[in-house]
Amino acid sequence: MFVGLEQGASQIRAYESEAVPGLLQTKAYTDAITRRGTAEQLDAHVDCRVELRMTRQSVLSREAGPLRLWTVLSEAVLRRVVGNPTTMRDQLVHLTDMARNPKVTIQVMPFTRGAHPRMAAGPFQILGFPWPTDPAVVYAQHHAGASYLEAAQEIEAHTVAFEHLVPSR
Repeated sequence: MFVGLEQGASQIRAYESEAVPGLLQTKAYTDAITRRGTAEQLDAHVDCRVELRMTRQSVLSREAGPLRLWTVLSEAVLRRVVGNPTTMRDQLVHLTDMARNPKVTIQVMPFTRGAHPRMAAGPFQILGFPWPTDPAVVYAQHHAGASYLEAAQEIEAHTVAFEHLVPSR
């Protein structure tokens, strides 16, 4: 369901506290993080998940209007070594390259900012769509699956939370 929503979205605003968002991951980073999941997985299953994530990234360059992505990353995302030092270095270079895309905004919330509104609640994404009659959807992943929030007050609460996360420019 998420992949379909992501493909139809015109914008995503996201907060990530633990890992680089999937749309901004390199193949090696995706492979390393997928292999570190809680369940043992067959190599073919991991390879399939990695390829799906790489394919999903086409929304950032699609001809019919690239997706606008605005993400706020906790500083921990940049400091946590995923895979090995080479994988992480390549991932950081990739983030730098992606930040040059005018449709992509990447901001970092430094540790020095202290406590913030999402510390107890975790990461989320607000997916917006190009049709005025199609409201946004908030996606929040958790251990038992994911939640899709569509009520106006849920979308508003996450929009306000995102605005409070955005570091001042």
